[in-house]
Amino acid sequence: MSSTIAIVVFGGFILMGFAIEAQGRKKVTPAVWLPLFWMVICASRSIDQWLDLSLYNTPLTEAEYLEANLRGSLVDKIVLSTAIVWGIIITYKRREAAVGIFKNNKALLVFIIYLGITVLWSDISDVSFRRWVRLVGSFVMAAVLMTEPEPLQSVRSVFRRTAYLLIPLSVMLVKYFPQMGILYTMVGEKLWIGVALMKNGLGFLCFVMAFFLVWDMISTWGRKVEMNYSRVLFDAVVLVMSLWLLRGQERAHSSTAIGCLIVGMAILIGSRVPAMKRNFEKIGVLVILVTCVFLVLESTFGIVEVIVTGMGRNTTFTDRVPLWNTLMDLGLKTPLGGYGYGGFWTAERLAYIAEKVNFSFNQGHNGYLEIFVEGGLVAIILLGVLLISVFKKIQRSGLSDYEYGVFRLSFFAMILLANVTESSFARERDLLTFVFFIIAL
Repeated sequence: MSSTIAIVVFGGFILMGFAIEAQGRKKVTPAVWLPLFWMVICASRSIDQWLDLSLYNTPLTEAEYLEANLRGSLVDKIVLSTAIVWGIIITYKRREAAVGIFKNNKALLVFIIYLGITVLWSDISDVSFRRWVRLVGSFVMAAVLMTEPEPLQSVRSVFRRTAYLLIPLSVMLVKYFPQMGILYTMVGEKLWIGVALMKNGLGFLCFVMAFFLVWDMISTWGRKVEMNYSRVLFDAVVLVMSLWLLRGQERAHSSTAIGCLIVGMAILIGSRVPAMKRNFEKIGVLVILVTCVFLVLESTFGIVEVIVTGMGRNTTFTDRVPLWNTLMDLGLKTPLGGYGYGGFWTAERLAYIAEKVNFSFNQGHNGYLEIFVEGGLVAIILLGVLLISVFKKIQRSGLSDYEYGVFRLSFFAMILLANVTESSFARERDLLTFVFFIIAL
């Protein structure tokens, strides 16, 4: 199939998906297009990266990438700022509902506000402020969804439209536009990236959308509502595409994404057990028991080594442990307030870390550690309070809407796991950060 025909075929497929998604959709306002746009950008590339096709012919060096990232793009600044202002206007018009949401999410608000305060002592405060504003943008977009007449239907619509758009588009880029959909490492390793910028970005997109599609099928069947079989069939096709992309090129796949999907599916399967339905509010006890069992298995059989080795990784998590040790050493130099939100990864510290670990990194590959180096112990404490608060709200929500409680619990667990090897708690323009804000609100 030629590239031109591929555009026609996949474009028609995507349009068909959007038409199917619109069937039977009720009480979802046009305002939902705004958080949909935000999720698409978070899950793929910035506006400037989509428009600048020269990037795919002349890849940037590490120094050039850092400089471009610090400088930012005028197009992105204008478009994203406009979207955030628009979201604020929508939320203000729905202020009666928004006030209730804000009151019930004080922990998240305090966490975000504190990260904004840390911008004051960042070495690159102007860049940090821009990044913090975009983090606030994810909160605003989540608030737009939660102030919809039917928030859950709006969430379903945004997730499904994102899946219908980005998953087929990723397949098309990998198969027919490899200059955009495939990345080659310095040693010649071939990585599928699809609409994302890196392998893990594609992996996270696929596991998030694959889990949503499976959950939606099961929850719809569980509610015994009338099934839209054309949508179910389309979901199944997109799900297969997601799993194919998640598999990756030979062993070049995101093990973190695969592990997260396995955990999410385990929770989803467990949620079908009647005893779990009856005791959802006591799920914290189950978490403690599972943790104890895991510790016993680790001390007896070394289960972590077995899992990691089986997923094609070594027990130092692809040499990330030396990185984590270096980050901890740097973080302990400013333990209380950190280096400021978005202000840690400067050229000087990048060079220092590369010298220490003999490899170039531009993120901490651990969400907890990243929060520590950027916001210090204060941020870690606030994150802990936030996680406990979100967990308690998930327990309560399971009593009124069990299926959505399972949705939130599954993503909560998957995000906690993902942040062991990636940084996705409070990153600007990040898919998992946006999803976290949705399930938190």
